Amino acid sequence: LQLLTMGTAVPAGIFMPSIVSGCALGGVFGRAMYDMFQIDNPGSYAMLGAVAMLGGIQRTTISLCVIMMEGTGQTEYILPIIFTTVVANYIGNYFNIGIYELTLRLKNVPFLEHHVHHELNVFNVGQTMTSPVRTFYTLETIANISHTLSSCTHAGFPVVDPRTHKLKGLILREQLQSLLSSDLTNTQTNQSEASDRSAGSHRRYEAILESDLPEMAQNTPTDLIPLMNIAPHMVTADCPLSRAYTMFCFLGLRHLVVVDTNLNVVGMITRKDLLRVEEIITSNKMSFEQKKDAIARLHSDSSDVRSF
Repeated sequence: LQLLTMGTAVPAGIFMPSIVSGCALGGVFGRAMYDMFQIDNPGSYAMLGAVAMLGGIQRTTISLCVIMMEGTGQTEYILPIIFTTVVANYIGNYFNIGIYELTLRLKNVPFLEHHVHHELNVFNVGQTMTSPVRTFYTLETIANISHTLSSCTHAGFPVVDPRTHKLKGLILREQLQSLLSSDLTNTQTNQSEASDRSAGSHRRYEAILESDLPEMAQNTPTDLIPLMNIAPHMVTADCPLSRAYTMFCFLGLRHLVVVDTNLNVVGMITRKDLLRVEEIITSNKMSFEQKKDAIARLHSDSSDVRSF
């Protein structure tokens, strides 16, 4: 049943089934040890079997020890529980990744490990960033915004000054979609019909085309400064990739703008870029020179097929 319900949208998990199956296997082992060697308290192997099963599947450490100690109240087994947890995690990590991390990868969730690989110190941001970058000016027309969003799948866009082209902020696709939706609502909905206006404000962007907007609205300049993040995180192209990786992990970033010394945008790096690099770095089938060549090929890919 655990295999059938894992990953489905039903109220079923793997925690209790793992405990039950671990206790069963541990109890069988303890009973066999008792029959052969007449050991004392063979039932303790059932608890350690549950610890081993949870540690091998979930790859939890401290929290697992605390849960088992509080759930059983057997403080005299603290050392066996810790030893079993460490061994289960070590053996599991030797063969594959944990079940939760595997689920995140299957669902294409850009999850980064908090462990920074030492090989990342060899590379810099300029070797992995996407360049050139699609940007917006602080004053943009609705037509240009709609055309840009429909022609790419990027989720974040740097906003630059129209005269100096220096970075002014960062705006997300969701914010631009909301801007287009509200503009369409204001031009097509009767202001006196509050309910219709409320329903129109949540219209999805996929159904909004440039032809939906009047020509006057398409060419009207729109100020993006109130919507954008005016202080985005940024690095230079020669920044070590390990530092950028640490910023993504501990600051929860989705995008990191790469600028030169004059604050001109030269590239963009995202979690998906780091995931591609991490897969190459952790591969055991390539030499270090092959890894460098693979990362260089990532940088040479067209920015039109890479999502921010």
